[in-house]
Amino acid sequence: MKKSTPKKSARKNIVGLPAAFDESSITAEQFREIRTNIQFSSEKAVSTLMVTSAEQSEGTSSVASNLAVSWAKLGKKTIFIDANLRNPSVHDTFCVSNQLGLASMLDDSNVCLKKVIKKTQIKKLSIMTSGVSSENPADLLNSNRMTHLIKELKKDFDMVIFDTPAILPVADGRILATKVDGVILVTPQGIARKHSVIKAAKFLRSVHANLLGAIFNKVVTKNKY
Repeated sequence: MKKSTPKKSARKNIVGLPAAFDESSITAEQFREIRTNIQFSSEKAVSTLMVTSAEQSEGTSSVASNLAVSWAKLGKKTIFIDANLRNPSVHDTFCVSNQLGLASMLDDSNVCLKKVIKKTQIKKLSIMTSGVSSENPADLLNSNRMTHLIKELKKDFDMVIFDTPAILPVADGRILATKVDGVILVTPQGIARKHSVIKAAKFLRSVHANLLGAIFNKVVTKNKY
């Protein structure tokens, strides 16, 4: 008898998430270690975290999404938010619509929180895409509605993780950094420029952001260590 072809798992539609679907991999273990380091990196409990980089295209979204998965795998109710309103990617990663999201809620008081939170196939993990808006992204992130939103999310979730634009090109990340408990700076090997990373760190400190540390990304090693 000819065997029927099994249906492809829905998880195959979600790419770049070893922390979710390859938990025994070295990469997944590294994200678990990073999660632990973040938990003990500050005297104050970190429940809102922003992941950014010095310049564009340095792997921020991939790192942020895997960190969010790692927290959810710990059993923490987690929400991953695309605050990169200029170049969003979370909707592509999780294969969902981006019609409504963070920007649309901040821009329109008629859009409620329940409409923009989407559950994922990963237990304990929800997402909020960027949404669309005609307003200036920096103004939206700097609004009182954004401050209120973070307070509301902290009531409903154990961990809130934001993917944000790079620090140097636009002010968006620097604005959001003042509203969260901690900031992680992604620094890819062979791509990030030393003076840019130093400048980004100075910018974050100038707004009194709680810079927890950096993640050295895209590292090429000769062995698993």
